[in-house]
Amino acid sequence: LRMDAMKHVGGPCWSQFFAPGSPGDARTLWTVGEVFDGSVARIAHYLDEVGSPSVFDFPLKFAIVDSIARGARTSRIAELFAQDSQYEDPTLLTVFIDNHDVWRFASEAEAAGVPASEADQRLDVALTLIYAARGIPVVYYGTEIAMRGRGDSYALPIGESSREDMDFAALSNSRFDERLKVLADVRQRFPALRRGAQRTLHSTGSSCQPTASSLDPGADFGDRLYVRGS
Repeated sequence: LRMDAMKHVGGPCWSQFFAPGSPGDARTLWTVGEVFDGSVARIAHYLDEVGSPSVFDFPLKFAIVDSIARGARTSRIAELFAQDSQYEDPTLLTVFIDNHDVWRFASEAEAAGVPASEADQRLDVALTLIYAARGIPVVYYGTEIAMRGRGDSYALPIGESSREDMDFAALSNSRFDERLKVLADVRQRFPALRRGAQRTLHSTGSSCQPTASSLDPGADFGDRLYVRGS
């Protein structure tokens, strides 16, 4: 259940809603809270203190768009991952690259001057990242055909928003539906992509050598440590 506009309702209400035995008990209903905010601390508040089973990771979404779609430095993403200690369990976050309220990823790239074919390549990179990163990947409909869109439909002509109907006939000429199937299969096959420790092994201006703590099997998941990426 996507819970819209969670920050516009008081925390005590949500604490009651998510309590054991209540309608939002995570054992019977999985809720993803929409908190449209780029602050890690703010998202962590709703995940860890308010008690939402999951919250959309808007801070990571903004970093991915800035870096991969618009061409900013990839250290933008590394800096975001470096704040994961603010979450009790960052693997509960829902990771995504766009939705109905914001510009679709490929449109963000094109608006930054990227040619259409390269925008599709960058979309592929972004999808690969969210399937490999900590958290739960969620893909907005239309990504299977690399749909474009410039956000909310209220002030846009028909055909230009992020809320257009899915053209299922376009699947026959798209490679992204097959690509998403491959990413899902790989995530299922390798435990590191589902529950591995998130480690940044290299970022611009830093050493390639990971810290000693990142190599300690007891630091994360008991007697066995899975590390994402290399």
